[in-house]
Formats: sequence, structure tokens, C-alpha cells
Amino acid sequence: MGDIVKYGINLNLHRATNLIDKVTNKLLKDENLDLSNSQYLILKAIYLNKKLNQHKIGKLLGISDGAVSRHVFNLKENGLIELVLDNNSRRNNSVSLTLYGKSTFEKAFKITRINIDRILKKAAGSQDKDFKEMLYKFNEALDEYSR
Repeated sequence: MGDIVKYGINLNLHRATNLIDKVTNKLLKDENLDLSNSQYLILKAIYLNKKLNQHKIGKLLGISDGAVSRHVFNLKENGLIELVLDNNSRRNNSVSLTLYGKSTFEKAFKITRINIDRILKKAAGSQDKDFKEMLYKFNEALDEYSR
């Protein structure tokens, strides 16, 4: 426990984020889902928000437009998403899930949710809901501070 406290919250959150990526990538691979954690999160953003353009996806997930563009290209090539053209502006082209993308996301969501919730329960015990609420508030504060 000493090293965890010694390195502070910044390093620990960074490490936790990387480990979540690693665990999620493994879970998806073990289920023969050809998705990275970043691609999964993009599918999740589209699933939850229905109509997003690539720039909004990047802002929502905190990743660059270039990274979003690469992932969108791969997801489109794999038949998981489609671009919905905006005749007025290419910048406003929205991204939507195909039926295959929706079913793939739902399978991935079920797998990741069960396992991440299990890990959270192990780490936080009966305080898992408090931890989630604190994490949401922390993200809101960081988002506000970063503007």
C-alpha cells in the first residue's frame, strides 16, 4: 500500500486507466470480438447518444480527432458503423451503428460490464456505488477545470 500512496492520485489514475484498457482488450479478444477498448468506447458513445459526429465523439471520450478518425475508419471497414452524410457540411456527418455494430456492442457491453463490475466490487466492496458517484463528480470537476 505504501507505493500506491507515495505515487499519488495522478499516477494511480493513469495506471488504472491503462489497466482497464488492458483488461477490456483481453475480455473482448477472449470472446473473439475484434475490437480494442477505444473502439468499444466509440461504439458505446454512439449507442448511447444515437447521433454524434466524429468531433463530438473525440470530445466525449477525450481523444484527438485524428485518433477518432482512424478508429471510425476501421469500425466502418468492419461493418460496425456507417457515416450519415450531412448535405450542408461534411464536418457534421454523423456516425451511427449498423445492425451488426449494435449487436456486437451489446455483446461487448455485457462482457465488459460483468467483469468490470466484478473487479470494482472486489476493490470497493459495499462502497462501489459511492466510488462510482465520486468518480463521476471527479470527472465533472476535471472537465470544468480543463476548459
